[in-house]
Amino acid sequence: LGEMSTYLPVSGAFEEYSTRFVSPSFGFAIGWNYWYNWAITVAAELVAAALIMRYWLPDVPSWIWSATFLVLLFGLNALSTRAYGESEF
Repeated sequence: LGEMSTYLPVSGAFEEYSTRFVSPSFGFAIGWNYWYNWAITVAAELVAAALIMRYWLPDVPSWIWSATFLVLLFGLNALSTRAYGESEF
């Protein structure tokens, strides 16, 4: 992927390369698979965070922790890159 992006820089994500070098249908499938992967990963991380918090505060329902961390995740992504980087430390 690094060699392709230096050889042919394009506007778009990595599925643009699979569209160009393999086929448009393959690029479409790669794009949706990437989205689906992140949708499942974020949901699994929210459940894991709720389970961890439930260890310390068992009386609070899990959905409240999942919603809290989802709002926190969206809030951090809405910030600038500099603010996000500072939140990592």
